[in-house]
Amino acid sequence: MQDNHDQKAPRSAHAAETDGHEVLLGGERVAYRLRRSTRRRTIGLVISAEEGLVVRCPRRCSMARVETVLHEKGRWILRKLRQMAQARATRPEWPIAPGAPLPLLGSELPLRVEAGRGSGTGMAPRDGALVLTLSPTLYRRLDPARLRGHVLEGYRALAADIIAARVAHFAALLGKTPRSLNIRAQRRRWGSCSARGDLQFNWRLVLAPPLVLDYVVAHELSHMRELNHSPRFWAWVARLMPGYAEHKAWLARHGAGLFALNETPHPRDAAAPTEAARALAPQREAPPQPVTPHMGMDNSFAAGQQPHQQLTLALQGG
Repeated sequence: MQDNHDQKAPRSAHAAETDGHEVLLGGERVAYRLRRSTRRRTIGLVISAEEGLVVRCPRRCSMARVETVLHEKGRWILRKLRQMAQARATRPEWPIAPGAPLPLLGSELPLRVEAGRGSGTGMAPRDGALVLTLSPTLYRRLDPARLRGHVLEGYRALAADIIAARVAHFAALLGKTPRSLNIRAQRRRWGSCSARGDLQFNWRLVLAPPLVLDYVVAHELSHMRELNHSPRFWAWVARLMPGYAEHKAWLARHGAGLFALNETPHPRDAAAPTEAARALAPQREAPPQPVTPHMGMDNSFAAGQQPHQQLTLALQGG
C-alpha cells in the first residue's frame, strides 16, 4: 500500500536515475526524480515523504510522454503533495529518552528502561509505561547514543506479535492462509501482498490507532481474493471491515507523521542516563512481558454484526 499509480515496481541494477526535473502543474512548479528501467513497460508515479515525486518509466520513454502522463495525473499529484506538506507541518516529535512519551496504538506512553534476565531486547506496554527490557549487560553499559536503536528493535518485535495476531484474525474471516508474514521498515509502503500470499507490513503500523492498523491488514489480506484494486477487491475490504473509509482517510492525513520515528537521532535524545532516568527504570530481574492482544473471533457475517473485533491492549496494569 503506497501513494502511487504503480504497484510493486522495485528498483534494480537495471535502473538509471536523474534529479533536477520540473513540470508546471496547475500553475505550480513541481520537482520530480526520473527513474528509468529496462524492465519497465509503463509509466508509474510514486509520491513519498522522503523522495517527493518519483516517475518510473521505460528506459527509452520520451520526455514528452512523461510530461503527458504528469499533466494527466496533475490533480492527483498536487493533492498528494499538499497532503504531505500538511503532514510535515504537524509532524510529531518523539525524542527517545527515559520518561519521554512514545506512541503505541494511537496513544503515548512514557518510556521506561529495565534490566531483564535474558540476553535479548523486548518491549511491551506495562503499568502505564512502554517498557524496554535489555539484557543486564546492555543495561549496565547503556549507551545513550544507542538507545534509539534498542527502542526501534523493540518496536519491531512488538509489531511482529501484534500484526501476526491481527493477520490470523482477518485470515480466518477471509478463509485464506498467508504463505508468509514479514515485518519490515519500508520507506513508503504500509503493506503488500504477493500473488503467492506473502505478506509484508511496516512496523510503524503499531504507532497508529488500532482500527487503522486493522484496515491495512484487511486491505492486504483482501488481495488474496483480488490481486487488484477493482470494485470486487474493495467489496472484500468492506466485508472484512465495514466503515474502512474513515481509517483509510486517517492514514492518508496522518500516516506521513509516523515516519518521524526513525533511525535519525533527535536533538533531545537522552544525553546520559541520569539518576532521574534510572528512577524510572528500577533494576528488577524480570523477563520481558509479552503484549497480549485481547480479541474475540467472530466468523459470522450476519446482518448487523461486525465481522472484526477491535484490538485492545492492556496499557494499564500488568
